[in-house]
Amino acid sequence: MITEFITCGSLPELLVTRNRLANSCVLIAGGTELNRLGSPVAEKELAYVSLSGLGLDQIQFKDDGLYIGSMVTLQQLLDAEEDPLWLKEAVKGAGSRTLRNMATIGGNIGSFRDDSYLLPALIAAKARILTADVDEQGVLIEEDVPIREYTEHASAFNGSCITQIVIKRLDRIVLTKRYARTVQRRPDAIISFGAACDGSALADIRIAVGALGTGVARLKEVEEGILTGSLTTHEEILQVVKKTTSVTDDITGSAAYRQYLVSVTIADMLARCKQIAEGGTCT
Repeated sequence: MITEFITCGSLPELLVTRNRLANSCVLIAGGTELNRLGSPVAEKELAYVSLSGLGLDQIQFKDDGLYIGSMVTLQQLLDAEEDPLWLKEAVKGAGSRTLRNMATIGGNIGSFRDDSYLLPALIAAKARILTADVDEQGVLIEEDVPIREYTEHASAFNGSCITQIVIKRLDRIVLTKRYARTVQRRPDAIISFGAACDGSALADIRIAVGALGTGVARLKEVEEGILTGSLTTHEEILQVVKKTTSVTDDITGSAAYRQYLVSVTIADMLARCKQIAEGGTCT
C-alpha cells in the first residue's frame, strides 16, 4: 500500500530522500512492476519516491555510444529510429502497447525479473549501467559498471539508482529469441547471443538466458566451448546446458523441453552469426 507519493526536483534530492527513508520507501519509475497483481512490494506499506521529472527520459547518441535514460519507456525504445534492431526485437516481448507506454527500461532492469524483456539482450550486447548515489554529505557519487556485473552482484547496488543504460559496442552482432505461446503469457525461454567480429571469425561471445525459473544468467561454459571450437552442434551444446544450467519444470513446459529450446536456439544463432561474420559485417 502506498503511504505517500514523493516527487523531487533533482536527482541528488531524490537520493537523499530515499536514503533518509531507507527501507520505508521504494523508487518508482513506470510502476508496472511495483503495482502488478501479486507484487510483494505492493503488499507493503511504503512511500513511493518518483523518478519522473528528472530528465531521465532521453535517448542520445554520443561519440562513444547510445545513452538511454532509465525513464525511457519501452514504447519509446520501439519508436526510436536510431535504436538497434535487436533492442527493438527484445522490446516486442512486451506485447501490450499500454504496458510499453508505462514500463521503463530502468524498471525492467532494476526489478531483476526472471522473464525480463531486456536483460538477456543487454547482457549479450555488453551494455553498461550508469548508477547514482549520494554520500553522507549529500555529494553525488556516480558509477559506470558492466551490466553483467550489475546483475551478478545485484545486492551491492541496492543503494544506487539506475540513471542511464549505455550501449557502446554498436557493431556487435546481437540475436535474441523469446519463446511464448502468446505475447501475454509467461515465456518458455528467452535466449540472447552476442558476438564481435574478428575478421571473419567470432570473438567476445556473450550468451544470456531468462525465463527458465532461476533468474537471468550467462552461459559461460557454452561461451567458452564455442570460442574454443569444442561446441559446434546442438547436441554438444545441449550436454553442456544440461550440466551447467539450472532449469525448472513449470506451466510453460518441462526442464528438458526448455533445455532443448535453449541449446537448439544457440546452435541456430551461432550458425547465423558465422554467416554474418563471413559476410564481412557485424551490423
